[in-house]
Amino acid sequence: MKKKSQCQMLAEYFKQDGKLTILEALQHFNCFSLSQRVTELKKKPWSMKIKSTMITTASGKRTARYSL
Repeated sequence: MKKKSQCQMLAEYFKQDGKLTILEALQHFNCFSLSQRVTELKKKPWSMKIKSTMITTASGKRTARYSL
């Protein structure tokens, strides 16, 4: 069985949950470059409509939350 790519796993996650932050991508998928994977997903033939929103975490840090 062929192992799924990060893009495939992220696409499935977006379809189920609909939103993901950089920290969640690191925790769930060991993905250190979510913005690059999102760009790849946007360029796929089936082109996922992913948008980013800036949020403030509980610790006061600002980060992007990607969603469908």
